[in-house]
Amino acid sequence: MKTIQNTITTRTDTATLGHPLEQCIFFDIETTGLSPRASSLYLIGSLIYNPKNSRWEMTQWFANTYRDEAAMILQFLETLEQYTYLYHFNGKTFDIPYILQKCGKYHIELSEHNRSILQDTSGEYSIDLLTNIRPLKKKLGIPKAGQTDLERWLGCVREDTYSGGDLIPVYSQYMQDRLLHPEHAEELEHFLLLHNHDDMEGMLTVCRMLHYRHLFEVTPALEQQLQVTEIKIHSSDEEAPSHIDIYFRHHAGLPKSVSVSTSYPVTKDADCTWTLPEKCHLELDADTGCLHVQMVSAELKYFLPNPKDYYYLPSEDQAVHKSIASFVEPSHRKKATSATCYIRKQGIFLPSLLSHKEATETNILQEVPAFAQTYRDKRC
Repeated sequence: MKTIQNTITTRTDTATLGHPLEQCIFFDIETTGLSPRASSLYLIGSLIYNPKNSRWEMTQWFANTYRDEAAMILQFLETLEQYTYLYHFNGKTFDIPYILQKCGKYHIELSEHNRSILQDTSGEYSIDLLTNIRPLKKKLGIPKAGQTDLERWLGCVREDTYSGGDLIPVYSQYMQDRLLHPEHAEELEHFLLLHNHDDMEGMLTVCRMLHYRHLFEVTPALEQQLQVTEIKIHSSDEEAPSHIDIYFRHHAGLPKSVSVSTSYPVTKDADCTWTLPEKCHLELDADTGCLHVQMVSAELKYFLPNPKDYYYLPSEDQAVHKSIASFVEPSHRKKATSATCYIRKQGIFLPSLLSHKEATETNILQEVPAFAQTYRDKRC
């Protein structure tokens, strides 16, 4: 077994990962096939952060004989003992199950610490970058979410031009040339190590895409990060407000400016006749953004909670609380239902990306009321 160590200069920050850098370790494996039973593990790469020199340090364990699998795994597990969070790309599906099956083959017992990481299904200690970034693919208009595809989208050009599958025959040729043509084996070894090296370093680049995920997730932390800097309300020819531009700072440090169009919910209720814009548009730069929203002029309804506490007045077409309805003639009132427990409002509204149900059942809108046209209207 060979051990190769390198220092790389690619930088990232704690905010990108969400964990202290010195507690994180990245890893990636190279194999001669997909099945642990029918293929060999020939390379394990790991990447750790050294706070003393503020650099990322890479270690590669390379099998220059077919008997090195167990030794490589033991070296990796010994290193993993020192870290809390394991980062990988598609490791949940491939790398980790492959390692665990090889552990079974060689009767390698996992420590409690390593088991809690490698068998973690919650994503708390074992963080799969693909799982976290894949939901962004459609939103950002990225055709594919493979690691090299994401690197290319970010403008990263890697030296390595091979895929993992391309290198399977290269490793086989290396093992032959190591004995028969040592002068050729060294060049092949370079290509094998380079692919793993660029995969490891590329993960640090791809991590920057987590900034988009953090920005698109509505959390109390996000509300603290956003700072509205300007609001512009535009009017149509009739001088009625037509759309609004909300400018803000987000301090996310996005790696690439993007323009995102997001569709509003669609309703199937035939009684809903009000027209909602198809999409809203979001422009994002490194630390600033602008949300473009078309406004809606309509008469909508605010549906009150607890219908049993209200009566519906057909002549007024609205609900009133029982304490007030007690003064109304019984013939002019009905017990309110979920569909008739509302008050009407004519005005200019901002369409919500949340469905009516989501908006009323969550506290995201806090004290901001959500209006719709009917109780079954999914839009609001």
